[in-house]
Amino acid sequence: MTFRIDGTALEQQTLTLEAGETREVTFEIDTSGTAPGERTLGVYTDGDGELQSIDLEFHTDPYVEAVDASDENVTVDVATPEDGFVAIEDGNGAVIATSDDIDAGEHEGVSVPFDENATVDDDAELTAVVYEGESDDLESATVLEHEGERVETTFTIADVTSDDDDSDADDEE
Repeated sequence: MTFRIDGTALEQQTLTLEAGETREVTFEIDTSGTAPGERTLGVYTDGDGELQSIDLEFHTDPYVEAVDASDENVTVDVATPEDGFVAIEDGNGAVIATSDDIDAGEHEGVSVPFDENATVDDDAELTAVVYEGESDDLESATVLEHEGERVETTFTIADVTSDDDDSDADDEE
């Protein structure tokens, strides 16, 4: 027997049954990494198969968190149920940085480099926002919402810069 999601074999079990014999079979499948949404499950034997649609839900609330920043780049951790990207908006809501496209799921250490013409003050309030769509088509992309709220976080570069960068700030004689 083979268990498939959207045609991809995830588990196989070998069974030998006599004519007229029945047996209950259980599959335990780890669906992490499988995109949420309607999926087709299939169970196949040598001579038969059965298909069923299910709706996989995203396993956690979507989020974005700035974990490091400099005047060139912001690094974020993000969980999104949709394919998309992370953008950094300035205090006026203008997009000044975008990540590469990311698949639905949880991602650590996503790099969001500032546009080469962007100048950002360490104390300027910035917002990391999760978008659905493609980073090279910002006009068609839409902000990801969860329970009616944008999936975003506000921060300053000074707030998320590693403490290692402040090693000589308090040296006075």
